[in-house]
Amino acid sequence: MKKVIFLLLIAIAISSCNKDDTEVDVTYRVSKAYSATTVSYTNDDGIMSTDTVHFDSGEDIWSFSFNGEKGEIVYVSAIYADSASSVTVEVLLDGKIYKSGMSNNEPGKYVIVSGTIPY
Repeated sequence: MKKVIFLLLIAIAISSCNKDDTEVDVTYRVSKAYSATTVSYTNDDGIMSTDTVHFDSGEDIWSFSFNGEKGEIVYVSAIYADSASSVTVEVLLDGKIYKSGMSNNEPGKYVIVSGTIPY
């Protein structure tokens, strides 16, 4: 009986150590733009925010990072007016690209990247 209780306690201890962390590092990244670009995104409180970012070259990068929960919705979009511009929009989870989208010389077209943080 003592062995059964001992094994049960070990199993409980092991299972509590293996619980997945529900927190994920989320980064929105907008790059490869050449002009003023409007970026809309859900912030760390889940509220929609909008910034106008003035890109001087294709090397400039705008980013926003926060800690998200698995199952949470992520959303970022970008739109530009200059016909000679472009934009790349990415959502990174724990530093790895989760989803991305791009537009090249298509002013007035929204590039939207959204999804749910996987479990």
